[in-house]
This record gives sequence, structure tokens and C-alpha cells, in this order.
Amino acid sequence: NKRKRPNSNRDDVHMSQSFSELSISQINTKKKKSISKDNNKDEDDNDVSASINSIQRFKPHYLRVSDKVFKQMLSNVIKDDHKTIQSIDTNEKIRFLREMTELTNNLYYFDLQRQLWQEYHNMNLKEDNIRGPRQLSKSDAKEHNTCYMCGFPKRVIEKRQNTIVHQIQRTINELNQYLIQLNTWTTQCQPPINPNILSNAINEFVKKGQERLKQEFDHKKKMLELNSYDHHLINRVYELQPTEEQVRIDK
Repeated sequence: NKRKRPNSNRDDVHMSQSFSELSISQINTKKKKSISKDNNKDEDDNDVSASINSIQRFKPHYLRVSDKVFKQMLSNVIKDDHKTIQSIDTNEKIRFLREMTELTNNLYYFDLQRQLWQEYHNMNLKEDNIRGPRQLSKSDAKEHNTCYMCGFPKRVIEKRQNTIVHQIQRTINELNQYLIQLNTWTTQCQPPINPNILSNAINEFVKKGQERLKQEFDHKKKMLELNSYDHHLINRVYELQPTEEQVRIDK
């Protein structure tokens, strides 16, 4: 009788190698997908940081100005109320009001961020509804001098919105503590002064100081709208299945 066991062993070895190669292939595929996801996440994070940094440079910083300049800012808003200005008679009070002003400045800044990212959210929903069968590629966007994406992916938008909500709530809580302290030391003044005069003055010159910043946010929202319109028109053109020559003419 012929022994066939060696052939079976060779088959087992061959199958074992095949499964081994398959497993390695699957692992490599998973690694590639994981690396791709990580790279996309890094790109998204970098895009968000770049977007924030490009606009944050227009945000005033009241902790950096001198005491003299800061007190003059308050005087310009309060104007003829000399009693209130005279009550700011110590470095501690100036530092306290300066910190309160910076918190107010941050609160308005975060609210501008909230409005912008709400626009990103709204545009993302709109893009989902009007997006055609053909997704605009990076090369298409480059050829037609427009942005590849209108805003950011949904997960990035939601993450950023959650961050902003926490920033706003934290700042409101801190401001409330400052308002309590403001009410305490203004009532202790002789004669007492109205704390609302100071808090309203801070609100007024913070809003005025953010006019340039607000213009930048409005510009970003306008560009978002225009880029979305570009995408819509380009997709409509490609839906008509134009020739390469027609596409070149349309650019």
C-alpha cells in the first residue's frame, strides 16, 4: 500500500502558509486603514487649528495693556461719571476689572465661534441634501479654484461645537463670580457706586474692540456660502457629462 501522509502534510503546510499570508494581509490592511484614519484626523485637527489661529489674531488682549491705558478705556466709556472712575483707586481693583474684562472678551469671542460653527453645521446638512452622485474631488476643486470641502466633516463640527459649549459655560460661571465680587466692593465704596455702570462699560468697549474680529467671522461665513454655491454649480456641470474640452472652457 502506498502511504499518502506526506502529501497531506505538504497540503497542510501549504494551507497553513496561505492562512498565515491571509492573516498578515488582513493585519496590514487594518494597519493601513488605521493609519489613514489617524492621518485624516490629524489633517482635520490641523485644519481646525489653522482656522482658529487665522482669526484669533484679531482678538484683543486686555491683560496685556498697561493699567493706565486700561483705566483710560473705562474712562472713555463712562465719561462724566468721575465718582465711578475715582473708585478704581488701587492696583488690585484695576487688575480685578481687567480680568473681568478679559473674561467678557472671551465670552463674546466664544459666542462668535459658536455662530460660525453653527453655520458649518447648517452648511453640512445642506450639502448632504444637494450633493449630487459625483463627489467633488481635490483635483476638481484645484482646477476650478475653489475649496475641496465646504467647512468640516460632521464629526469634527460636532466635536468643536461641544468644546465651545463647555467654554461658554465655564466662562459664564467665572464671570458670575466676578459679578458677585464687583457688587461687594462697589457697595463698600463711600459713597457706594452702581456696579452696573462698570459692567455695562466693560460690555460696551469689549464689543467695540471686537468689531474687526466680528468682520473676520462674517467674512468666513460669507466665504463658506460662496464655496458651497461653487460646489453646487460645478456638480451641476459634471451631471451633464461634459467633454474634457467643455470642462476646460468652463474653468
